[in-house]
Amino acid sequence: MAVQYDTFLDGEKTLVPGGDDEETIKFDTPGVDTGANASLDYRVTPNGKTTLIINLNGTELSTVNFDSGVSRVLRENFSGSLLKNHNTLTFTVTGDSQADMKVSDGLVLWKNS
Repeated sequence: MAVQYDTFLDGEKTLVPGGDDEETIKFDTPGVDTGANASLDYRVTPNGKTTLIINLNGTELSTVNFDSGVSRVLRENFSGSLLKNHNTLTFTVTGDSQADMKVSDGLVLWKNS
């Protein structure tokens, strides 16, 4: 079984609540083993009180609340059954109107069958 990956957001994308508050990434996972686990890694730098919501193909993977400006890398492990050949990953931020969230350095890992 081989592990495959795709990267995205090599440069930062700034999400602003009530403004440019969403980023959608499309990626393919040909031959994905839907019976194995997969993972999503990404970097965030919140500025103010914000909430980041991540959806994969219409299913919520996580909701994370932030209240500091500490940059960090987060990982979400999930069932490979959420992956399809063609996928849509959406990052949405909510929060104070003076807040923002920088998202970057994304990586999706999955096993092939």
